[in-house]
Amino acid sequence: VDAPVRRASSEICMVNVLSPEGKHCRQGQGQIEQSYSEVMALHTPLTELFGIDHPIVLAPMGDVSGGRLAAAVSEGGGLGLIGGGRGDLTMLATECQLAKQGTEKPWGVGLLTWAVNQEIIDWAIAQQPAAIILSFGDPAPFAKAIHDAGIPLLAQVHSLDEAKQALDAGVQALVAQGREAGGHH
Repeated sequence: VDAPVRRASSEICMVNVLSPEGKHCRQGQGQIEQSYSEVMALHTPLTELFGIDHPIVLAPMGDVSGGRLAAAVSEGGGLGLIGGGRGDLTMLATECQLAKQGTEKPWGVGLLTWAVNQEIIDWAIAQQPAAIILSFGDPAPFAKAIHDAGIPLLAQVHSLDEAKQALDAGVQALVAQGREAGGHH
């Protein structure tokens, strides 16, 4: 099914909305090839930071968000994050390898701040993720190493005080979660 999409320049393009592979934009006599993501993309500071098509980030839920799921989200134009939890390096090695095999697009690793140490952070940095997110704690002790590696740092926060703390540590993006944190906090 073709559906009209109005673009900022007032031209109307026909996009096959049922199949992202049907990527034709009709203009005048010729055709301009465009990807479904290009036509449907919402550009935000988050999409610019990571070079992703959609401002969608997979929550790095431990035992749920593995390398295959992270790669699938990244392939779909979002930012897939592996739930690294407490930093079990055996598990992380497997999941990071799956992400690397599944996509060439940006993906990242999420860790529980209170449960990891510098060795685990350094190991995560060595995997060359596009992002590292630290949750449930002050990211400051690990921020310098992550910044020095050129990797954007995100932090999950639950209050205004935690948001200020994270921003003071140089975090590039905040994930705001309610104080109840799905039962985690």
